Amino acid sequence: METQLAALMANFDKPTGEVRSNSVCLRCRELQGEVDMLSTQNQSLLNEISNIKEFFFAKRNESLYLKKIKGYEGEIEALTCKLNEKLQIINLAHDILSEKTKEISEKCKELSDAQLKIFELEKKMSQFKDSTLVMKHMMGGLKKSNDKTSVGFHGFNEVPPPDKS
Repeated sequence: METQLAALMANFDKPTGEVRSNSVCLRCRELQGEVDMLSTQNQSLLNEISNIKEFFFAKRNESLYLKKIKGYEGEIEALTCKLNEKLQIINLAHDILSEKTKEISEKCKELSDAQLKIFELEKKMSQFKDSTLVMKHMMGGLKKSNDKTSVGFHGFNEVPPPDKS
């Protein structure tokens, strides 16, 4: 193809007086067809080289991207470890809170039971108080003696009052 182009150029360089209109025009048309075909091939090759350049650019940057991805994976792994540690702490705190809440609930129940027992004991004490007052009133008329075998004020205090439950 280059030889044909060189031959054509050589023909143009020669000054001749002859004009070959039919052969030159026919030849021009053939060459124009070849130029069009070569232009199409050239455009195709330019597109192909553009794609290859993009591929090599991506390939060249692929190692950079892979390094970034590995760095990000390392960061994700570190963050995952930190997250797991925090979740373990939260779970431990939740367990401790549950235990303490249960202990508080048990202590509240014990306190409630103790308050109920205190109320019952106060009620019994008030009953004993009333019976002591009544017995003192009744015993006031009896004669006091130092003999513990006889019924008297001192003998009464040594015997506990009756249970009214």
